[in-house]
Order: sequence, then structure tokens, then C-alpha cells
Amino acid sequence: MKTKQFIASTLTLFATTVLCFPLVQSTVAQAQTSNTSIVGITKIAAGSTTPGATNWQPYTNGIYVDVDTSGANFTSTPKYVTSIGGDGYHWQTTGGSAIYYPTPIGFRVYVRFSDNATISPALANQYRWYINWIGIGQ
Repeated sequence: MKTKQFIASTLTLFATTVLCFPLVQSTVAQAQTSNTSIVGITKIAAGSTTPGATNWQPYTNGIYVDVDTSGANFTSTPKYVTSIGGDGYHWQTTGGSAIYYPTPIGFRVYVRFSDNATISPALANQYRWYINWIGIGQ
């Protein structure tokens, strides 16, 4: 029973600490947004590429984007979590949560339609697709 109480109180303290830290706006290259909060020695940063102006690149039947997280100032490669957002048809895609080549300053995400229909960078930006990200590290 004491173990359950300890875990519950620790989780409550962590949640309270995370919620109490204000997010600091950072400037990130390519007009991406980023917010950073430091909890103890762990840094939590979040951002997104720009809807309608993401630097998508063509790749086979899909597209990819190199996401710049350098504004978060990670000193080692964090754990990244991503999602894809947009104004339409992004629900028909796959790959938006798969991270490739993570480093302290960024990562790559490949996206394609689930049915393998061809997608171009121009069409992705027409639909205002963008990548949301959260990084947890140091």
C-alpha cells in the first residue's frame, strides 16, 4: 500500500511541477515554432513546422521533411514524438509519427498516402500539412 501511495504522490508532484513551469517561446529556423520547459534536469520542448509553408521534399510516392529542433538547445538526442496536422486528407496518410535520423538538432519524417497515391510537396502545402513535435531530453 505504501508503494502505491509513493507512486501516486510522485506522479502528482511531477504533474504539478510540469504544469507550474511557464513555457518559453524560442525562435527556430524555417519559421517553425518551439516551446521549451525545463523540469529538473529533463527538458521538454515542443514545436511544429509551418502550415502551408513546410519544406516538404519529394520522395518516391511520398514526401519528407527535415524538422529543425535546434531552438530547443538539446545537448543530446532527445526522445521525439510527432503527429501530422493539416486542413484536409492528412487522415489518409501514414508515416507522420515515424521518426528517422534523430539528433539533438532535428529529425526526418516521411509521409505518404496509405493507398500509395502520389503526393507532392505542393499538394501537401495546399492542404496545409505540418508536423507537430515534442522532444524530451537534456
